[in-house]
Order: sequence, then structure tokens, then C-alpha cells
Amino acid sequence: MIKTVKKVLMVNEREVIEYSMKNDKLEVCFINIGGALTKIALKEDNYNENLILRWHDYHDYIINDGYHGAIVGRTTGRIRNAEIMINNKKYLLDKNDGNNNLHGGYDGLSYKYFTVKDIDNGYELLYNSPHLESHFPGNLTVKI
Repeated sequence: MIKTVKKVLMVNEREVIEYSMKNDKLEVCFINIGGALTKIALKEDNYNENLILRWHDYHDYIINDGYHGAIVGRTTGRIRNAEIMINNKKYLLDKNDGNNNLHGGYDGLSYKYFTVKDIDNGYELLYNSPHLESHFPGNLTVKI
């Protein structure tokens, strides 16, 4: 497997980095913002034909209102009325989809900078979401 790392953008003094993995059949690329996939291509197309929907400008991943290729969360889908009840305590979440919470709200995992670790067979993405980040209760460690 061939791996490459490329800095593609600076945003608010943070680097946006694209990671690539390629073997004799497949190439997969992603960035550290939201762990968003930017490319999946097959050798039979000389790795030129991207099989996924992606933004052409890396700046668009900062907003990523279509969640293209990104990890979503803390939840996926919609939470009706943007509220949850846990142990008789109500938590009011972002209303980013009409009256509902969609894919973790305005500041969900899709917009977070993941730490990327090189491992034997690819990469590992890590993010620690503290209690009440995006109004969700509990600490959450995400490892992909």
C-alpha cells in the first residue's frame, strides 16, 4: 500500500490535510475535517474516475452543508423538536433542520478536526467530544 499526506488548505491557523491510500486495485482519499472522503477510485480507470460525490474546492468542506463524505454525529438523522430526555433531564439541541436537530447540529462531527494516526493497514481517525459539546450530554471518544 502506498500512503501520501498532503496539506491542502489553512483555515483559522489550522491545517486541512488530505490523506491517501492506494494499492493495486483502489485509491481512497479523505481529509481531517469531518473525516470526509474526497476520492474513491479504481485502478481500471487509472485512478482518475472519482466514484463519490465531493466538493471540488476544499473550502466547501468547512461549511459542508450537504455532509458530502463526512462522518456525521453525535447522531445521524433527525431528532424531532431538537430535544432529548435522559434520566429525567431535558437537553435542548441545535435546531439546524427546521424544528429538528440533524446529524449532530451546527457543530457536529462533520466539522471537527480529527487527529489522524498512521497504522499498518491504513489510518485511524480520533476525536474526543467533551460533555455538552453541541449540547449533547456525556463525553464521547470517536475512533474510526
